[in-house]
Amino acid sequence: MATDFPKFKIDIRYNSLDYGPFSFDFTDACPTDITVSDVTLRSFVGSVDIDDDLDDFTESTDELIDAAKTVVTGSYTVNAYFNFPTTAAYQGTRHSLVFEITFSNEGTHNFYGRSIWVREATS
Repeated sequence: MATDFPKFKIDIRYNSLDYGPFSFDFTDACPTDITVSDVTLRSFVGSVDIDDDLDDFTESTDELIDAAKTVVTGSYTVNAYFNFPTTAAYQGTRHSLVFEITFSNEGTHNFYGRSIWVREATS
């Protein structure tokens, strides 16, 4: 099971909205004298590894990630925000994150991490 981050635990519960920020530090992942300039954060149901084909997984980004609030702060940090997904198939399961980073030199690289636990809906 290969990822770029030590396993983290973020627990998304019914009614979670704009839950964050959760800070992810890319200081040690950047090339020399390069900073993080942009990020697209994606999420997938299940445990995604570095060598996996993302097309083999169900993407949950549109419901789980608050893309408007998830931004680069400073030179090396991504602050992420999460929402409780309304799609039943996204609930009661773990999710993996894929950080699609753009660096200050316009280079790009993906980083993988898990896990986000999305609980079952309750009322």
